[in-house]
Amino acid sequence: MFKKIKNFFSKEKHEDNHLARISFCINKGEDATALDIVIEDYSDETLEALAKILFTIQSPTCMLEALNIVIENLRENKQDQAAIALCMKLGNDFLTATPQSFIEGLTSPTQTNESKKEEPCIKPSDMLQ
Repeated sequence: MFKKIKNFFSKEKHEDNHLARISFCINKGEDATALDIVIEDYSDETLEALAKILFTIQSPTCMLEALNIVIENLRENKQDQAAIALCMKLGNDFLTATPQSFIEGLTSPTQTNESKKEEPCIKPSDMLQ
């Protein structure tokens, strides 16, 4: 899913030959996340690239893959404590952002004893008719 992001922590300058780019950032002194979308032009190739990025973002594995890459890079740079702190922050934020009803639904049994009773597909009384 992410091929070029592996160089995220490198200090090298990269050429800007992107068809489409979406970046998220938080500026100093602000709490809101800023979204920056850049496209080269309005051609089908560029719009296809933008659609591919948008599809990737909505993917359930997008955050996990990005997190794995970030943690891998932090560990390669001997920043294990930063990796742990990031995971702790994400865990705390997830728990506080998740509605309590959802969490309770995960921990409560989904089936009652009545719904666990098995009944035959064809009742014997139906066979006698």
